[in-house]
Amino acid sequence: MKNLFCLILLCALSACQGSSSNKQISISEAWARATVPGQVVGAAYLSIAAKQDIRLDAVTTPVAESVEIHTMQIQQGVMRMRMLEKLDIPAGKKVTLAPGQTHLMLIDLKSPLKAGENITLQLSFSHSDGSSQQQTIIAPVLAK
Repeated sequence: MKNLFCLILLCALSACQGSSSNKQISISEAWARATVPGQVVGAAYLSIAAKQDIRLDAVTTPVAESVEIHTMQIQQGVMRMRMLEKLDIPAGKKVTLAPGQTHLMLIDLKSPLKAGENITLQLSFSHSDGSSQQQTIIAPVLAK
């Protein structure tokens, strides 16, 4: 009986472990651009990959009043930026937020972002099964 209980417990733990690995989100290459005194907006960049389809729903940071996901495109020779409500991350694909492309716009900075410092970003994701997940990362501020 004791062995049967241990076997059932082991199976249950394995099932839980498999479930969480399906929702694994990998965030890499995170950084924010240094700003100058008086500059009220900044930008942050990173790469996101996941084993299943996910969506980046929101980002917050203590260094700014709000964070928006923005995309940039050249249309008729003019660079246009627009806000995205959400950002889809397809399963198995790495989506890179980079300068001149999709990026995180840090709005109403509370103080300048100084090279050598780090900022915290909290990313909120939703999964195709309706569940949600938050992930907090540290991004270095660079003078790029």
